[in-house]
Amino acid sequence: MSLPEPENSLQVNQAAGPQASESRIGQQAISSAITPDSMSDLLQAGIEFHRRNHFAQAVTVYQQALEIDPHNSDAWNLLGVIALQKGDPQTAIDLIGRAIAIKPDAASYHLNFGSARMEAGTCEDLDAAIKAFETAIRLDRGLAMAHNNLANALRKKGCLEGALEHFQAALLIDPECSQAYCNQGAAWIELGELEQAEASIRKALALEPESSEACANLALIEARLGKTNEAIEHYQQALQRQPNLQAGWSNLGQLLAEQGLAEGARAAFQQVFRLSSKRLHQFRMATVCPAVPQSVSEIEDYRTHLSKQLDDWSEVSLELPDGEQETSGLQPPFYLPYHGMNDLELKTKWSRLLHVQLPKERVAEMDRNRFHGPAHVGFVVADRHVPVFWKFVGGYLQQLPSNELKVSVFGNRNSIRDLNRMPISDEVSLFSYENRIDAAAATIREQNVDAIHHFEPDADCFGYMLAMRKVAPIQFTSWGIPVTSGIAAMTDYVSSDLIEPSTSDQHYSENLVRFKRLPAYFYRPDPVNKKSKDWFGFSNADRLYGCPHSLFKFHPDFDRVLAEVLRRDCDAKIVMVEGRHSIWTDLLKQRWATSIPEADQRIHFLPPQSQSDFRSLLEACDVLLDPFPFGGGATTYEAMSVGTPTVTFPGEFMRGRVTLGCWKQMGMPDCVAKDENDYVSIAIRIAMEQDFRFALKKRIIESNEQIFEDGFAVDEMRDWLVQRIHQARAG
Repeated sequence: MSLPEPENSLQVNQAAGPQASESRIGQQAISSAITPDSMSDLLQAGIEFHRRNHFAQAVTVYQQALEIDPHNSDAWNLLGVIALQKGDPQTAIDLIGRAIAIKPDAASYHLNFGSARMEAGTCEDLDAAIKAFETAIRLDRGLAMAHNNLANALRKKGCLEGALEHFQAALLIDPECSQAYCNQGAAWIELGELEQAEASIRKALALEPESSEACANLALIEARLGKTNEAIEHYQQALQRQPNLQAGWSNLGQLLAEQGLAEGARAAFQQVFRLSSKRLHQFRMATVCPAVPQSVSEIEDYRTHLSKQLDDWSEVSLELPDGEQETSGLQPPFYLPYHGMNDLELKTKWSRLLHVQLPKERVAEMDRNRFHGPAHVGFVVADRHVPVFWKFVGGYLQQLPSNELKVSVFGNRNSIRDLNRMPISDEVSLFSYENRIDAAAATIREQNVDAIHHFEPDADCFGYMLAMRKVAPIQFTSWGIPVTSGIAAMTDYVSSDLIEPSTSDQHYSENLVRFKRLPAYFYRPDPVNKKSKDWFGFSNADRLYGCPHSLFKFHPDFDRVLAEVLRRDCDAKIVMVEGRHSIWTDLLKQRWATSIPEADQRIHFLPPQSQSDFRSLLEACDVLLDPFPFGGGATTYEAMSVGTPTVTFPGEFMRGRVTLGCWKQMGMPDCVAKDENDYVSIAIRIAMEQDFRFALKKRIIESNEQIFEDGFAVDEMRDWLVQRIHQARAG
């Protein structure tokens, strides 16, 4: 999601000389023929028109002043301000530049000139804007607006600490500057410091309750904190106050699409298109994916529709400017892999469509002579994804470095800050990049990385666009997103024979690498704090079938299994955990009203649990149900750590076979079903037969060392990387 563009202050100052009285200004402002007694009165009349947004009349007055005195710097400056307000920064730069040439010591001119240069948008203009704002501050240290605008420019350049200093300076001068509080809050958001951000935004709203920008920024904070309903409400308030707030409509559409509310998302994206006329927003409207489909036919219809849209748009320009790649929302639909079908064709079409649209990089061919010394692998971590990244990749980072292999991690400042809070090895180099695709790509290339691992290339638009760049000779991914990327620049997909069927080469655009072990070094969780069933609101006599997975994993085909469990075990209670968005629960219940009539009484949703309580819940359940066709990942590892048996029916694709891989690596096939009926039979036997369940649990506890902190997996990854890199260097 993107922040609204920060609002720069412009100074429409009074003319030099005595200020005309209010009554006289008013009389002149409504007069069709102005005959002032002085130049000062003439300019003040123009300023009054200007402040009332009567730009045509103001321009006429300013031009009249210049006919009388071509060297009147105020008139040139004010004409430039109007040009900027009308969306013509280049003309504004020329006009305000003339004012500065006449009167170089006027701080307000440099303030307005900097705003015009910043609006022009190029990197060169941004540097010039910073210089202009610094000059304004040097000329008038009490000019709060100059500090605010300099802070906005520094924030846009990625110098967030410097920006915060100048926002604070602006507020020390003018403690009631709501705009500075709002912009300060936006900077805190970019730093990931949501508590400070919310404090600043609420101060802005206290000073200016009707500020649409502050309201939209508060909504963004709430969305990141998982307060979806509050975020939607505040976006709607902001857009009611300012219907042309493009970032607000875009973020609202993205939030609604994330919930699977396709109709509302399309309506919001339609508003973005209305405001911008850019076709990429029409494309976003056409490709919104349902989060919790009501039927298999809905899935099939959507995929047919998506394929046609990708074909239709393949010859059409999306009009994607350089500066909007990062926040365009053009990564593939997040919910696509949960449909249980082969995504290769759709993901490849999506990647090809965007590859044609992206601005062509002017990057020299990679010189093999730059790559020497130990093999060098880098890992890219997405913003706000460090916890899951560390869960699956942290062990690799700690164990991989050697005399043969150098290891680095790349991320934005938030990710690197969060990673520094982990017990990361001193042998791992950390590099932060700016939140711009070109800057991130340049940072990675500068380190001469032989191979780069994109942990979750589909996690957000930034990661997807970065993965499409050729930042290293070898680019690979693995089961952070357990499906092909479809990206031509992605050379390899690292998986395992334990989880890939024999036909799986047909599922990937990348070269499929099959390890003998599961490709993860998963740290063993801390010992569980045991809690009884009644702690979670159940009777200790209840038979609990746990299925605490993300609600968008529940495919319509899996409903048959849940219904059969309830039919064959009259005392069964199925336990789930509510999702991040309450609408997901509502959509599931709506579907189950037809497919599982007993769901309302016998499928129980618990509120979101802390990490510790979640593992206690897994331990309290009698048996765990692995959903299909997209099964468990981290949840399976957590379950194995507490010993609760997990029943699985391996699917056609790797994303539904991770639990199978864990059972294989542990040498325990007992809970692997051959079909749906077998799945239900195994689950019921485990739940009903206490001795059988306890025996399974004992074996799981004795065998789970095979899947935790697996040194063999590290050796396999290191050996493959060193060999693959040496092959690439040799050409």
